[in-house]
Amino acid sequence: MDDLVGNAAVDYKGLLATRSKTGGIEVSERLSTMGIAVNLVTCLIGTMHLPSATSAKIVSDFMGTSFLLCLLGGVIADSFLGRYRTIAIFAIIQTLGTGMLSISTRPPQLQPTPCNAHYSLKSTNYEQATTSQMSVLYISLYLMALGTGGLKSSVSGFCTDQFDETDGKRKGSIDTIFQLIIQTLQEFPTLINFDVILDKAAILTKEDYECISSLAQNPWRISSVTKVEEVKMIIRLLPIWTTTILFWTAYAQLVTFSVEQASNMERSIGNFRIPAASLTAFFVSAILISLATYDRLIVPFLKNGQQNQFFLVGAGVGFLYTGQLDLFITQSPKGMKTMSTGLFLTTMALGFFFSSLLISIVKKVTTTNINNGWIGKSINKGRLDCFYGLLAILIFIDFGFYVLSASWYTSKIIC
Repeated sequence: MDDLVGNAAVDYKGLLATRSKTGGIEVSERLSTMGIAVNLVTCLIGTMHLPSATSAKIVSDFMGTSFLLCLLGGVIADSFLGRYRTIAIFAIIQTLGTGMLSISTRPPQLQPTPCNAHYSLKSTNYEQATTSQMSVLYISLYLMALGTGGLKSSVSGFCTDQFDETDGKRKGSIDTIFQLIIQTLQEFPTLINFDVILDKAAILTKEDYECISSLAQNPWRISSVTKVEEVKMIIRLLPIWTTTILFWTAYAQLVTFSVEQASNMERSIGNFRIPAASLTAFFVSAILISLATYDRLIVPFLKNGQQNQFFLVGAGVGFLYTGQLDLFITQSPKGMKTMSTGLFLTTMALGFFFSSLLISIVKKVTTTNINNGWIGKSINKGRLDCFYGLLAILIFIDFGFYVLSASWYTSKIIC
């Protein structure tokens, strides 16, 4: 009985949920999605023979669409199907996309002519994949994106449903150090209460009735106080939501250019050649370490961080993802948990889309007839260091806006 939650949460059978049987859905979804994402750029460049910039944009657009559809999945789960049914349906869709992608790698008709030389991402003169060959790949990827969108936004809220808020020990475990930082910044008063304008929606006027005698309320002009407060809670999250987009733009480089960089490294240990995408193990390790030290060792960790792009970005993801997800779940209405999770995941979507846009802009501005530009057909023929430098400057400016947004924000206790 001690393993049963005490907050009336139930499993798919309608029975009281147990604490020990959660987490498997999230692990499976991450293994599937990220396992494909980190290997996709090597497939596009090495197998489909696409240029570096084109491959990076395809991966960014695929990941961006996956996370953007999380908002749609949130609406479906909260308003129509519920979290469990949404997870079940979209998990099947994602499985179909993954299966189709696996099958498409076998027929030689769906791939360009293989290279005779030893596999390398340095060459750029190979025959590129045709439109029909890429079409099959696109259908598979975006079927997966649709499944991910419906699945991922529901998983976090579904897991919090199993979380026992009546258990004081477990309830306290979700408190994070970022909440402490935000509480400290709240001591600085704000000059304008921006959400006060929404109070108008809860005030009745003569115009709010189509007929005064019958008191027929006009639903387009008035709302209940509860609905108004729920809208306020979501709007108050938007400034912080906006300032986290650029971080995910940097994260997008980790599954695109960073993997391509790893492909050009000497990765042999004796007769064994380490796959390029396997270097993201440093990224995953950093996330695990970050999660373990999330409440205790943030400052010492940052002081002793190694200058490794996989490790540092992984640490950033560990801190930002957990803190941002915790903020959006705990500071949103209970009936909108899935949609607020989808709103959080749209920052990742917009980050990937902005990465694709930034690549296009940089390539157009820096490429001339005599210069390959910062992002050439191969990273060895470009200036990726300049591109990373530009991204670092943009993120530094964005961080300033984040500090201002966090100091303005005031957290509320959700009953």
